[in-house]
Amino acid sequence: MIEALRKQQVCALLVQNLERLNEEVKEEADGVHNSLAIVENLTEMHSDIVREAAEQGLLAWLLKRLKQKSPFDPNKLYCSEILSIL
Repeated sequence: MIEALRKQQVCALLVQNLERLNEEVKEEADGVHNSLAIVENLTEMHSDIVREAAEQGLLAWLLKRLKQKSPFDPNKLYCSEILSIL
C-alpha cells in the first residue's frame, strides 16, 4: 500500500490539502494535524520518503507555516517536529 501511495505522490497530495485547510476552523486544524501524522508515519516506515516529501513541497509548506506570525498552537509544534525529522 505504501508503495502505491508513493507512486501516486501522496506527499504532494497532502501538501495540496494542507494549503487549502483553514486552521482557524477546529475540524480543519485537526485535518492538518492528521495529515502531518500521516507524513510522520510514512517516514518512520520508509526513511527514503523524506527526500520525496521535501521534493513534493512539504519542506516549503512547513517553513511557510512556521514563519507565520500566529500564536503558538499544537500544529505549529508538530510542524517543527516534522521539520526536525526531515
